[in-house]
Amino acid sequence: MNFLKLAIVSVFFVTGCGGDNEEESECPEITLPVIIPAVNVKFFDANELAQNVCDAILTIDSANGNETVYGSALNNCSETFSLRGGYNLIEHDLLVEKAGYVSQRIESVIPIATKCAYDTLDISVYLEAD
Repeated sequence: MNFLKLAIVSVFFVTGCGGDNEEESECPEITLPVIIPAVNVKFFDANELAQNVCDAILTIDSANGNETVYGSALNNCSETFSLRGGYNLIEHDLLVEKAGYVSQRIESVIPIATKCAYDTLDISVYLEAD
């Protein structure tokens, strides 16, 4: 009889440990707000050499509004080779400008959707001399 009680209790523990994972949230609980940039624009010249963001401007238009990121405003612009901006899983239109180079417009860019949110979309821009 004791063996039967032990077997029944063991079955409850085993099924409780295995459980149904559908009830548990696989996405982490966010305790502090986090802004994930929608895009990360990397600057290169026509020879595929990385270009710093000094004198570069990234303008991002979306349904959330307009955002302008000035590369020269960064403390270490000569050692930085990309600009980030935008947010949310929506379409973004980009205007990439850098002194001495032809401006480029990139339209309808969307970050990479994930199960819980989105990942930043990395975009490499190859600049042509003006």
